[in-house]
Amino acid sequence: MAEVIVGPVRVRAFTVLDIVIGIELLLLIVVASRTYTFFPFLSDSLLNRVTFVISVACLPLVLLRYPYVGLATIAILAIVLGYQYWFAGLWGTQFTGLGMGSYQALFIAPLAALLSARFPASRFVQIFFFAAVVHLLIYLMLYATLDVDMIRQQAMSGERDLQGAIRRTHEAAAGSSIEYSDFKIGTSGAAMSFVVLFSISHLYGLRRLLPRLGMAVITALSLYGMWVSDSRWNTASTLFALFALVIPMGSPARAWLGFSTAALAAAIWIAAAAAPFNPFMLSASDRSGNARAVEFEAANPVLRQTLPLGIGLPNQDGDLDVVFSESVFIADLGYYGSLLTTGLFGVFLVVLAFWLIARFTSDLARTEPNERLARFLSAYLVYLAVVQIITPQLTSGVGGVFLSLALAYLGRRGAVVPTPPLDRPIVNLPRRGPIGG
Repeated sequence: MAEVIVGPVRVRAFTVLDIVIGIELLLLIVVASRTYTFFPFLSDSLLNRVTFVISVACLPLVLLRYPYVGLATIAILAIVLGYQYWFAGLWGTQFTGLGMGSYQALFIAPLAALLSARFPASRFVQIFFFAAVVHLLIYLMLYATLDVDMIRQQAMSGERDLQGAIRRTHEAAAGSSIEYSDFKIGTSGAAMSFVVLFSISHLYGLRRLLPRLGMAVITALSLYGMWVSDSRWNTASTLFALFALVIPMGSPARAWLGFSTAALAAAIWIAAAAAPFNPFMLSASDRSGNARAVEFEAANPVLRQTLPLGIGLPNQDGDLDVVFSESVFIADLGYYGSLLTTGLFGVFLVVLAFWLIARFTSDLARTEPNERLARFLSAYLVYLAVVQIITPQLTSGVGGVFLSLALAYLGRRGAVVPTPPLDRPIVNLPRRGPIGG
């Protein structure tokens, strides 16, 4: 482990646990972004196994030290597996549990809980930021070296399948031409927006020139990455969060704004399913909006028959073909997708998850050392609430990392061993004057 010297005090720069968490978070982003398809030695099954094993390996220790966190993680595991079993029993498909790979970010609370024994929540978020920046650089490298001709030849010959990682841009999809600029590399919207919001929210809090310059470069790269990713709703949700960030309000108020947005959106989708009213028709003039409107029409009659618990979570590709007469992509339907798969009970859990993050952020905001972190988290919660309207980034995306973080630090109140408060600094520096002065 490395150390840096600040005045007469040695500050631990990183630990083995930091490295493990950083690797875990980077792998989660790689899986969510499908970046593994660009590397022949990686696969989603391998990465899912690794991330799952890392999380579960910490569970016995966490159960002993932080029983609330361990029990919460077990409950999430049971809910996800239970809903896959419910789907298999309801529709006569095979129960495999392979759908667990889409919810890995919800299972890392044990790692965050172990970190919380010695460090404040900002430590975990900083590790996540570093992992997200590493992936951003990988993404920009892949974008700069994208060889469309090679990709087309590999796809036609069946050598490699990059369909999930490379897609047509919105402009190109509406036409018939195939140009170099027509293609975009898929990425995790939650990870991309995380770098944007974190870097901007921290940019003006840095006093020294070099740190501010470095953060400004990261901000510029993240904005560029978001632009070329061509994800319009993710960009719009990020801009909405940035707007909320600059509004002069406290972090608790901003956090509860995010929760209220999520609760209102969920209520609207429940009402729409019962009416029925198709909210996606509001954007039906757009190609992707029209596709979602068609999916809603195909899915809603089935949902109304299974409203309390939903249709369940599919175990593997192709499971949904036995449920709907037309193609339905749950990951495109946001809150409605959660309602469709897990019913009223599942949507209640989604809203509860937003409440937990809002409560965690409000607790942080009460302490001055965490003011900057609370400011960022409150804005990011607004982003998650808005983007969830179309894409479930909190439940089956990288955004679930922040639910795990909230569970880890709120769950410490049931700790068997003493734990530091949320605002405890990493080290206690001497108070004889300014550092270095």
